Amino acid sequence: MDSRFRFGVLTLAGVLLLTVPGSLRAQEQASLPAGVTPAMVVQGKKVFSGKGLCVACHGDAGKGGLAPSLRDSTWIHSRGTYEDIMAQIRRGVPAESSATKLVMPPLGGAKLSESEVGAVAAYVWSLRLESGQ
Repeated sequence: MDSRFRFGVLTLAGVLLLTVPGSLRAQEQASLPAGVTPAMVVQGKKVFSGKGLCVACHGDAGKGGLAPSLRDSTWIHSRGTYEDIMAQIRRGVPAESSATKLVMPPLGGAKLSESEVGAVAAYVWSLRLESGQ
């Protein structure tokens, strides 16, 4: 193989390796709601699984348990927009308006800051991207 050809192939491979991850991050960012960043999704996952107590009812990775799955396109108490999810987290779901008759306390019963509410909402919203919904 000619050394110039080999150099060209290696250069092209290097350019692709450097640009593709950036393109994927840009594509991921473009598919998130306005104002939501990938870092918010990562933080939201941590809060969902820990301090937020969400995992206790919604199950690991939001797959459902006592409370409904958050990974499908069916939203019982809202339209499923990022803003709706934040509002739902803030106000909870009282038993009388709950489709499952289970109570979701405001903030899931946890002490969450407004940024944590936004992060959990970002994570919950992103679960549909992971599941292809």
